[in-house]
Amino acid sequence: MIEAAVEAGAKSISVVWARGRVEWEVARVRATVLGFLYDKVSNFLKNQDPLGRGVLIADEPGGNSAEQHAWLAETLPLTTQGTKFNAPTQIVLPILMAPSHHVPQLQLADLVAGVTVGAIAGSPYATGLMPDLLRIASRDKYGRVGGTGLTLWPPDLANLYWRVCGDTTRWHQGGEYDLPHHGWDYYEDAGIPAA
Repeated sequence: MIEAAVEAGAKSISVVWARGRVEWEVARVRATVLGFLYDKVSNFLKNQDPLGRGVLIADEPGGNSAEQHAWLAETLPLTTQGTKFNAPTQIVLPILMAPSHHVPQLQLADLVAGVTVGAIAGSPYATGLMPDLLRIASRDKYGRVGGTGLTLWPPDLANLYWRVCGDTTRWHQGGEYDLPHHGWDYYEDAGIPAA
């Protein structure tokens, strides 16, 4: 699947939120993560072509159909109003939903999400697959995955861009920092006990 994605020129964009570090209720986290993802996809499309357009298709979230319809309704402001950083011009339809077992592209998205979260958590199985997934990760003009193909929140996780993605620098609050950066978490190690 990854080889086919590389051959097709697919690009991945992921957002990983450490809920234990920011004590927000789930609905607020979900809306914020979706906003981050919307902005990253919009920016990617604009960087490819100022007139670039796309659609967002999400895997069906867990729960019954009423909960799934409620989730879709929550996403409508993104595609009608945009975000504070992006007008609703790149994403041309309301967010769509489909069961991933019927849509191969969503199966790839499930793989990217599962492996990325696993690698951030330190799973040796996931970290072993990351070099392959990094081949399709969206990158900024300097070749960095962090902040473009992968967004970690809160920002004090930024050393994980080095540990998981191999980024050697990070643009943060108007300055560029070498990674790993001494003042941020995971400077010494990835926080995972030795096996």
